[in-house]
Amino acid sequence: MSWTSLLADEDPPIIVVPPDPVKFAGPLELDVVVDYSEWEDDIIENAIDASPPVVLHLSSINGVAVTGGRTTIFQEGNHVLGYTSTDQAGNENRFSLQLTVKVIRCQALPLPNEGVADPVVGSDDCNVGAVLGSTCKISCDDGFHLSSDKKYFTCMARSAFNTLGEWVGESSQIECFPNQCNLTAVTNGYISGCSGVTVDFDTTCQFICQEGYMDEDGRTRQARRCLEDGSWTERELRCQATQCRGPLALADGMVIPSEVCEYDVYIPFNTSCSFRCISGFLLIGPSYSVCLADGSWSTRNVSSNCEDIQAPHFTSYCPQYIEEIAEEGQRSKVIDFHPPSAVDNSGNVTVTRLRGPEPNTLFSEGHHVTTYKAVDLSGNAALCNINISLTVKRCTVPQAPISGSLVQCDWIYGATCEYQCNSGYELIGSSQRRCETDDNLLAYWDVPPPICEVVKCPALKTNDNVIKSGCVDDVEEGFGTVCSLYCPVGFSSSGSNISRCQSDGTWDVNDFTCQGAYTPSNPLNNDLMQGFLVIGNGFVSVVGRRMDITHPSEL
Repeated sequence: MSWTSLLADEDPPIIVVPPDPVKFAGPLELDVVVDYSEWEDDIIENAIDASPPVVLHLSSINGVAVTGGRTTIFQEGNHVLGYTSTDQAGNENRFSLQLTVKVIRCQALPLPNEGVADPVVGSDDCNVGAVLGSTCKISCDDGFHLSSDKKYFTCMARSAFNTLGEWVGESSQIECFPNQCNLTAVTNGYISGCSGVTVDFDTTCQFICQEGYMDEDGRTRQARRCLEDGSWTERELRCQATQCRGPLALADGMVIPSEVCEYDVYIPFNTSCSFRCISGFLLIGPSYSVCLADGSWSTRNVSSNCEDIQAPHFTSYCPQYIEEIAEEGQRSKVIDFHPPSAVDNSGNVTVTRLRGPEPNTLFSEGHHVTTYKAVDLSGNAALCNINISLTVKRCTVPQAPISGSLVQCDWIYGATCEYQCNSGYELIGSSQRRCETDDNLLAYWDVPPPICEVVKCPALKTNDNVIKSGCVDDVEEGFGTVCSLYCPVGFSSSGSNISRCQSDGTWDVNDFTCQGAYTPSNPLNNDLMQGFLVIGNGFVSVVGRRMDITHPSEL
């Protein structure tokens, strides 16, 4: 016999009690259906005992012993679950958990002045508060009508662990405005006691269905009185066949179960048809409708539709960037590109060019943006930009040479620049330069810039006895040099006494000469004449003395 068999297990199981469970009721519910295994499996697995396995038994709920089957439905509030754990040796350990059931509720629905709220989904009073999932319709008191047809608000959860919900509706700005009364014809019926398009206030009219028709409440006639606010007492009489007509359809959605709701012409009483929208669409209106016993649908005054809320999606990458370089000698270029394509959840999308140049057209130098717009039938839109840049390669801006100029000059890639010198100057170097590009598409001039050098005239050759001023013997003179010519005293001159260096490198005239000695006929002696130069046929003093004699005839 082993020592183990001699030692009896007298210790109860050690239970690791998990955190108290908290459950939130679902939409329009005040209770929850619990799954005990969510915590019981962990308790058994984590139990510590010498005689496993441990058996767990729910012995009481809120102090009331559990006999027979245990309930799985718990109302809002705290519930104490009493447990007994027993090992194989019969040792017991008692412990408890507190199950908390919470219900998410919204406070009273905020109403406009003269407004009231009525439940559409759920039965709570919207003016006091409502549980999660309740939908309320806002309407106005007598004498007023709503400023918008978006009047439904649903109680939604704020977060996963907050019991205070919030109202979510189609519009946050609803007001009640005063009304007026139109007389509307009865489909499949007639009006008695009234005629025309409108009736006066306080007039009572009989709205009557034709034989074989009734409204959704089973009525065949209805007396209605025109109120001062332009509305009618009682609900409008809608005469229709006493059956639930089908099939039901939901554009961009489905009606479930589809094999009944979407195909049968007559749909059985108490059938519930649920409305679901496909991806990218939002359901507007009730999420289901029930066929009532009188042959009408529970949503007889309300319609549901799927509103497209998803914008189209461009299948190509957006934005796109296209960079081009102008061809040789060009400042523009024809650039082609593919317009982007788009898809949409509705299956119908139109892509148009909103602005900017078209593909395969001439683009000027610079940056251009062509914008495409994709729009679906609901007006949801997306934009795609095509960025096109055209670069014109350029050499450095050429400078005119000193004493020269540029003619027919451009400095874009492939262009040429012509150089010329001013009159009297000679071009040294190439008269034409061309803008080229290297392997790295960097622009450069093919030759260095030329320079302009002044044209030289050879040294002016003169006859004997001629005196030169402004030019030097045996030295070339530059264009524009003026050489003045003189004769010594006692010589007579002929020809032009001024010679200029021309732009072609020649002197404009060279016919000045000095002939023989000159002796005046007057008694002036030769000493008096010394110190004077003869210019033409006159005398000029060169020693500071001045004579009033300007011509030999005056001597």
